[in-house]
Amino acid sequence: MKQQTLLPLEANKQKVFKKAFQYEFYPNEEQKILLAKTFGCVRFVYNKNLDLTKTYYENYVKANELYKVGLVQTQPIRPIVTDYTLSENIAQIKANPDLSWLYEVSSVALQQTAIDLNTAFSRFFKHQSKFPKFKSKRDKQSFRLVGKVFKVNIETGMMFRSEEHTSELQSP
Repeated sequence: MKQQTLLPLEANKQKVFKKAFQYEFYPNEEQKILLAKTFGCVRFVYNKNLDLTKTYYENYVKANELYKVGLVQTQPIRPIVTDYTLSENIAQIKANPDLSWLYEVSSVALQQTAIDLNTAFSRFFKHQSKFPKFKSKRDKQSFRLVGKVFKVNIETGMMFRSEEHTSELQSP
């Protein structure tokens, strides 16, 4: 286990630190399949949400150009896409019977993509980063899990869901 650098944050003029940990584990064949499915589902949902958000943004840019040349009287409002909006889109995606394979992975990882994409767009609109890109199989494969839902027992090297104690990942 490697402990990452502490990141200082300003909160009410007091320094607050966030801790991050990295764990190395060696999955068996069944777990490798589950990880591959999770990577694929996370990438699919992220790209679907990015496509939706990109469409909203492109429509806003076109409407803004029409306003600037005087073809439209009212200035368009920049689309507000929230974690909730993206989470609702995930629910709509999962409602498609052809995409039932999305239920094979943790919904927590899928919901985190909504938060990550929203953060990426917030940074873009603040001019802190470029426009978010679509994920590819060739990119680094990753997903996030919330610490309240998943726990790691350092002594036994097991990772499990807090309530169900399923999806154990064995560590050396």
